[in-house]
This record gives sequence, structure tokens and C-alpha cells, in this order.
Amino acid sequence: MVTVQGIRTIKAFIFIQKEVFFSRRFDLLLQFIGLGLNIIFIGIFAKLITINANISQYGTPDYLEYLLIGSIIHNLVFLPRGSISSFVLGRVFPVLYNAPASLTSIFIGINAWRILWNLGLTLLITIAYIMFFGLRIHVNLGVVVVILSGILLIFALDLFSAGFRIATKATQDPLNWFFNITAQLVSGLYFPPEELPSGSSPCQKYIPKPTSSKWADSQWVAATRYPKSCPA
Repeated sequence: MVTVQGIRTIKAFIFIQKEVFFSRRFDLLLQFIGLGLNIIFIGIFAKLITINANISQYGTPDYLEYLLIGSIIHNLVFLPRGSISSFVLGRVFPVLYNAPASLTSIFIGINAWRILWNLGLTLLITIAYIMFFGLRIHVNLGVVVVILSGILLIFALDLFSAGFRIATKATQDPLNWFFNITAQLVSGLYFPPEELPSGSSPCQKYIPKPTSSKWADSQWVAATRYPKSCPA
């Protein structure tokens, strides 16, 4: 349980990480430039590509909105990626473990700024999609449950990844890398899963994202605009 002292520990971690982050102004500038280019690329890519697929089953009228909503969901679901493995295998973990503070508070604090910043970037991306590409979204309980379930699953996979790295003494994170890459390729982020080559079916069975994306995409928008295009 997080106590008053634990809250102070979390706030201290957030403050220190925020100060360090914003002190690297050139890195921050490059990040925003890359973010802008990525938004432009996705918009142009989606407008140029025409696919012969039943996009309406996802509650979106065209491929543009399908891709924009998919990228938002992907960013949200993968928020906890690396939170446990990076913490446990970090060089300062022995020091933090023996610190006179709750390990839970330390864990939350050391990941809080990264998650808050990525949430802010996702919100910024969503606003850009709404302003420049006319994206219209509707959040209901269904999509919240789907996204939270996806976050919990990625968190659990990261726990497994931490154990794998400890057992193998690996300096890299092959499991998170694998799930991130395959989720982008076969989960339906860029293209509907049923339109992908049949050879990708084995990977789709082990990647939890295809069904989550379909549910979240459809419930995200269908509730207000296309209630008959897909079931709730």
C-alpha cells in the first residue's frame, strides 16, 4: 500500500526525471520533429493506400480512420512495456532495493514520468489526428475495458521478460522486442488481420492484439456513428 511517504517518493522521482528530461533540449526537439513527421507519414500513407477489405466491420468508414485509431490503441496498450524488466535489470536496482523506502513506491516513481510523458504524447497525437485528419472518436466502457486488459497483458508479458533476462543474463530484451514488432506487423495495426497472408496466422494466435484491436476499434467509434456495422 502506498503511504504518505510513498507518495513523496513517487513525486520526488517524477520531479528529478522531469528536470533531467527537459534539460536535454536538443533530444526533446528531435523527439517532437520525429513525432510530427510520423503523424504526417501516417496521414499520407493512409490516404494513398486503398485496400480491398471490409473496413466497416471495425466501425470506421475508411482506411484512414482505421489506421489512426489503431495507432492510438497501440500506443496505449504498450505503455507498460519495459517497466519491470528495465527496473529489475537496471544498474541502480541494488541501490534502490536497499533504499529506506517502499519498493512499490520506487517502482511506481521510476516509471511514472515515462508513462505520463507517453500518455501526453498520445493525447497530442490524438488531437493532431482530430484537427488535421478529421478523426472522430467516442470512448465508452467497452473500449476502456479492452485497452486496460491489453495494458495488463503487456505488463504480465514484461514480468515474464524480466525473468527471462535474469535467467539468461541477456543485456537486450528479446521478448518485448518480438512482441512489439510482431504486434505491429500481424495485429491489425496497419492492415486488417483477415487480409494478411495465411502464413501470419501462427503469429496472430500468440499476439493478443488482433482481437483487442478489433473490439476496441469497433466500440471506439461504432457507438455513435456506425451502430449496425459491428456488434458491441
